[in-house]
Amino acid sequence: MKIYFDGAIYSWQKGGGIYKYFDEILNYCGKDKGLETTLLMPTPIHKTPDIKNVSIKYLTPLRKVPGFIFEPVRKIMSPINRLFFEKYFKRVDAGVFHSTYYTTYKNLRIPQVLTVHDMTYEKFPNFFSSTGAKRFMANKKKCLMRADSIICVSEATKKALLNLYEIEERKISVIYHGISESFLRETVKYKNILLDKPYFLFVGNRRDYKNFNFFIEAFSKWNKNKNYNLLTIGGGKLSEEEILLINKLSLNKQVKHLGFVEEKYLKDIYQRSEAFVFPSLDEGFGLPIIEAISSKTIVIASNIEVFKEIGENMLIYFDPKETDSIINALEKSTLKETGPEELEKRAKYVVDKFSWNKCAKETIEIYKKTTK
Repeated sequence: MKIYFDGAIYSWQKGGGIYKYFDEILNYCGKDKGLETTLLMPTPIHKTPDIKNVSIKYLTPLRKVPGFIFEPVRKIMSPINRLFFEKYFKRVDAGVFHSTYYTTYKNLRIPQVLTVHDMTYEKFPNFFSSTGAKRFMANKKKCLMRADSIICVSEATKKALLNLYEIEERKISVIYHGISESFLRETVKYKNILLDKPYFLFVGNRRDYKNFNFFIEAFSKWNKNKNYNLLTIGGGKLSEEEILLINKLSLNKQVKHLGFVEEKYLKDIYQRSEAFVFPSLDEGFGLPIIEAISSKTIVIASNIEVFKEIGENMLIYFDPKETDSIINALEKSTLKETGPEELEKRAKYVVDKFSWNKCAKETIEIYKKTTK
């Protein structure tokens, strides 16, 4: 069976959950001798994925560009890339196409699979009112209507999708994410955490629905906050607005930002934290939750539907819009009520339940079902 992916995600993101998802799916496809897998790359891309036994085709001569002109070049190349993809797919008459980031093509003559990672744009339009965001949502809707099979990453995402769009439920399957190999190996020490106090950990993007600003405001009102640091990793540099707020809250000596950290070190950073905090107002899945639990780390998180689906009774939940609720969760996490044996049990549970191999196998079954 032939499977085609476009590499849109490798142009849009340097890392993150969606990026990781397709890396894992593509790697598994490359190991399956019954599959002929092709990854079609746009211009420019952040980096070429390290994937064996997958045919990587560049549709233009230009591949990488310097970082300082990456975004302007990507905008210029967007319509040109589309023309090259349309030309390529006009010749393809067998197999299945899996879009990596809400793309579809007029000349596509084979079935399309689409993965829906979340419905956050649609649920929180006040956070996404720009022209670009509106264009993205319109394009996403077009892809949803065009798709022959849709994969949702959680039951909560499926429920939101069905509530917002008129789509036949029979087209939709729920397939969970998995835990990366780096969390299953021995811990690799990260040497650059130079903190004088125990720390709470925040991972990834901090904007809007991620609720970071509200969380640190609540943290600043906790009467024990001076005993702890708050470590953030990923999500780009702290913005000017964030720095102003941190200074206003007198947290400038406690909030530390590490920036990008290689995945092999994440297990160590989770393990050394007092607790991992996830105050989002919405998520499609919540990959850091299972990463933290598999690292035997306490997790305190929003009491949203998807976190309860993924984290079950293993998390300390709080209302993400209530200061006192967040403070109570922070307080509870420091009481050490959950011992090492329970943390070990939880880690084993999520490792058994959330597997990238399982995710990839179930995804390939969708490809096979879609081409029949």
